[in-house]
Amino acid sequence: MSYQRSSLTTLCHRRMATRTRPRDNKRPLTADNMRWENWVAIQSDYWFIYSVWLFECLTQIFFDIRPRMNIEDIDVPLPEQGSLWGAVNRSDWESFLEKQSGGQASGDSLKKILYDADVMQQVMLETDGLLRILIMVTLFVEESTELHRTKSRLAERILNPSVLARTRNPTQQFLERGIPLRLQNLIKDMDADFNLLQPKLSVSPFGGDLSGMEACLYHEIQIIRHVRLQGLYALTGWQASKADVNIAERDFTLWLNGDKPTVRKCLWHAATIFSTLYSRRHMTLWEPLCFLNGALFIWAYLMYADGKEIQAASAENALESQKALRLDRLKHEDERDTWVEHGFNGNIHVTGIGNLLTRV
Repeated sequence: MSYQRSSLTTLCHRRMATRTRPRDNKRPLTADNMRWENWVAIQSDYWFIYSVWLFECLTQIFFDIRPRMNIEDIDVPLPEQGSLWGAVNRSDWESFLEKQSGGQASGDSLKKILYDADVMQQVMLETDGLLRILIMVTLFVEESTELHRTKSRLAERILNPSVLARTRNPTQQFLERGIPLRLQNLIKDMDADFNLLQPKLSVSPFGGDLSGMEACLYHEIQIIRHVRLQGLYALTGWQASKADVNIAERDFTLWLNGDKPTVRKCLWHAATIFSTLYSRRHMTLWEPLCFLNGALFIWAYLMYADGKEIQAASAENALESQKALRLDRLKHEDERDTWVEHGFNGNIHVTGIGNLLTRV
């Protein structure tokens, strides 16, 4: 797969070299100054570039392999969607073009959308389909890259005496107080962005369209943002040494003992993925890997949690008393939010698994 990825990214860089134009160059897109055939060729290049970027992001999401490209390099407009791209001949294209508001293409690249908070918020509230998926997977890759860089700087400062000597306050305590705080602030900022992309509860991964893919990837990403994919695999002992397993067990246990609402929300994400995919006879593309990771998270939770993560601190704030909470069948956002914030005193049920009974 490495050779194929290298070939695709090389082709992608060549296409970008020929298609990159000034960011604010929003020339009128009319039939008079652009032939339909030329427009199709240009848009095909844009589709190719962003398809390769999507593929690179998915390799990190599902295999923890860092992309061979950077979002900073992709400064070409996003491809057209909808009627314009779906036109099958010149006359249809010209007809759709005349109906397009303002007669102009926005010309925004994914890079500009991500780096401009106002543009990003507006786009995420108004768009759907492929663009939302591109934004979501790019946010995850950017967050992962920044966290990796920050943790690397932390490790370097702690382990390298020459670097420590150049700091104003060269103590390990200072470093542990400073950089982790920036990590926390980064995650909080990303949380706000991801909340804008949160699919409605009525949308499930059962769907066969892009909204289904978006929901499935959203639940997957929300799990591996907090629990590293390689850590989940190491817990099973797959391609992991005894030392790797011990480290994974330590890290996962510490995480379980940390922020309880985060643990409960990840459990909800995993339950949603598992219950909506386990009965599928035919899965497509990303679904088997989403199902695997959702099942792995539930298994890890049952193995290493003590049950306190899901219990309500007080009956006053918990969900209304009932024999069992069907975690994967929460119908309203307030039910989900109450579960995340306060937990539930009783049996937690997931379709296809039954009641979640943690190991004593």
